[in-house]
Amino acid sequence: MSNRSKRRGDFLAALLAREMNRREFLGLTALGFTTLFGIAGILELVRSLAATPTAAQEAEAGVRSGAASLAYDNAASNGQAVKFGDNSTTPLPTTGDLYKRCAFGVSAGSTGAHQALENLFGAKLKHFVCFKNMGNNGNSNWPAEADWCKSTGHILDIAWDMVGTNVRFSDLIAGKNNASLDAFFQAAKKHGDKVVLRMWWEMNDPHGPTKVGSGGESLVSSSAEWVQAWKYVYNRCKITNGCTNVKFFWCPNGSDTGNGAMESFYPGDNYVDIIGFDTYNQPAWAGGAWHTFDEQFSGVYDRVAAISANKNIPMMVGETGTVSGPVNGHTRAEWLRQMFTSQKYPRLRQIDYFNYDLGGGLDWRWDNGVDSTNVCKQYLPLAVQDTGV
Repeated sequence: MSNRSKRRGDFLAALLAREMNRREFLGLTALGFTTLFGIAGILELVRSLAATPTAAQEAEAGVRSGAASLAYDNAASNGQAVKFGDNSTTPLPTTGDLYKRCAFGVSAGSTGAHQALENLFGAKLKHFVCFKNMGNNGNSNWPAEADWCKSTGHILDIAWDMVGTNVRFSDLIAGKNNASLDAFFQAAKKHGDKVVLRMWWEMNDPHGPTKVGSGGESLVSSSAEWVQAWKYVYNRCKITNGCTNVKFFWCPNGSDTGNGAMESFYPGDNYVDIIGFDTYNQPAWAGGAWHTFDEQFSGVYDRVAAISANKNIPMMVGETGTVSGPVNGHTRAEWLRQMFTSQKYPRLRQIDYFNYDLGGGLDWRWDNGVDSTNVCKQYLPLAVQDTGV
């Protein structure tokens, strides 16, 4: 067993004995990332030629935000026409520099850290990302940060897991955690503003209670049960509680490192509002190879874009980051500039950056270093703020 595997095992074993805090939660996230790379080739297009569902076919027609205008790009998604709504009066472009057609948010650990980054860069990072666990025993575990988001005009973006709940997916489906679900969604409904819920993210990696085959801590038995539970929670939100301001974000790992391909966890177009992925540039996880931004993103973007038959569903990145370098002459500043100026990804509407230093070479901070900070100062103030996601 490698030192890295032993360290991961010891960390996860410790978590089984007690409820973890935010730092430990982030540590688990980082350890899950250590198997992130090695993306296989782009899989065969999944239902890419299928017709876009009509209103009659939608389980909940009108739940998603209606499009005031539409943008088209016939060259997108492997030759399939892309159509997506835009809440503004002018459609966003699907070509050109990415920062002109994609918004940027950040996961920084607290509202204060988030505000400090905005002050440093001179730009609003509208998506505020926080990590929370689903409540149980009637508790909602509604984020305290929601009030700050509402008062400052930020979008609450929740990475939702089930650590410490001890609620198995079979119990969830059987309605045994309805009191907590209803309390959470009623709180969200009262909040009123948009909430992005990245529920059970990175389901195709091997670590955590919402992952199939992750040992004794796993609360789910199969991808089929995972999908059934996702649909149950979605319907509990949208139908039972009438909470349409919560947008469900389906977000796999950048590559399949767990028990099952990402496609096996897809609940269907009627049960997601946003699709996307998490991926990182970390040469230590890729045999020492530095990946440019496009090298890191192209394969997984094409694969995820092909999963949804309805090309009106927007795409988003839940987490990304890069080490600082230099590695083979490459640096974080170079990678960030490539991100802001990429000419690809016409359906990509939002990127949330993972701005943490977790130690052990896991330093992703885009404000660590004068060069990378200056790149952010150059592009983030000019980036589009709200793309409707």
